[in-house]
Amino acid sequence: MIKGITKVFVDLGIPAHAVEIIIHEVPKSHWGIGGEPASEKFKEIY
Repeated sequence: MIKGITKVFVDLGIPAHAVEIIIHEVPKSHWGIGGEPASEKFKEIY
């Protein structure tokens, strides 16, 4: 993901060293899909 996002900016003419990527992970219990916490909706998958 980091390489892909950086490539998009590089393709636009921005030098790779000027691109900063920050990944902020949010626990599944802190976001929801279709009215229920993601931790409940996907508990069988994870």
